[in-house]
Amino acid sequence: MKFLRFGVAVISSVLLASSMVSCTETETNYEFDTVPVLEDTRPLEKEMTTITTLNGKEVTYNKNTRRIVTLSGAGDVLALGIRPYACESNAITQGYEDFFTEEISLLKYSQPFNAEEIMMYQPDVILVYDTMDESNIATLEKVANEAVIPIYYEDYDYAKRINYIASLFGLEDNAEILIDYMDNMVSEKKNELEALNIENKTLTIFSYYSNGICIPPTYRDGWTFNRILYTDLGLKKNEKVDEYLNDHTVSAYNPISQEKLREYEGDLVLFADITSGAGNDDLEVPSIVQENVGWQSLNAVKEDRVGVFNATYFATKDVLYLEHQYELLIDALKISAKLN
Repeated sequence: MKFLRFGVAVISSVLLASSMVSCTETETNYEFDTVPVLEDTRPLEKEMTTITTLNGKEVTYNKNTRRIVTLSGAGDVLALGIRPYACESNAITQGYEDFFTEEISLLKYSQPFNAEEIMMYQPDVILVYDTMDESNIATLEKVANEAVIPIYYEDYDYAKRINYIASLFGLEDNAEILIDYMDNMVSEKKNELEALNIENKTLTIFSYYSNGICIPPTYRDGWTFNRILYTDLGLKKNEKVDEYLNDHTVSAYNPISQEKLREYEGDLVLFADITSGAGNDDLEVPSIVQENVGWQSLNAVKEDRVGVFNATYFATKDVLYLEHQYELLIDALKISAKLN
């Protein structure tokens, strides 16, 4: 995966030249082949600012500081051009080396965090998810030189998340470039998915967890692929899948018996690999699943139209991974719809 590196100053000069050619355009479109690698253009001089955080606390901090540690949203923060001293341990770095430069460390512990480990980085600002317990924030406040700032975590609106982080550090120009790119990318990818003519189809996403074949949970949209496929694209689940996902008397990932598996099959079938880890996109259905008699009874299996994708990339909403998420789903759906 390759990325383009652009500083805002360079982009601004290109835009200025473009505006001299045509002054009739009312909006600016930034065109990149892939996720732009933005630079941190903030000055080095200290600039103290005071804000009220998402949890209602007033904090004062240096908005130009580079001494930042993230416990949430690393993919949003890095996409904006900020390079923290350290990021949460579950951040995906493979394929994103232009963003996760050698100077950035991955924490060994982030959920739960280790205060002593974070203290080693002497952070001025620690960014945390907005649902973090107040007692944990209080612990981190003893570690941060200046402030602990919650950022949006559960919100799927990437523009809202990016604009908020940009406002904290004065990177509104970077936010405009990034959001413009993402808006155009999402529109193009949705057009590709709609071209598959599967809008009236039911879709079942199977996986394998612990001791059996199951269906990944959709609670609060669960994995990001659930949000994209069922909410954004409006694909349907069959009745048995709905019953399974809404049965809160059993634990998530409850295995489905091989005798009943056929009842859960939709028009389209995908398999979400939740164990392979990032960097491995050439996947097959695991042998332990292939050997399951119930799995073998599925029409999609008999007709060789099960789309397989790496679910690791869908454990986060961070905007940095969104394009690859769409690409993985498009490839898998083409197989399931027999369009490969």
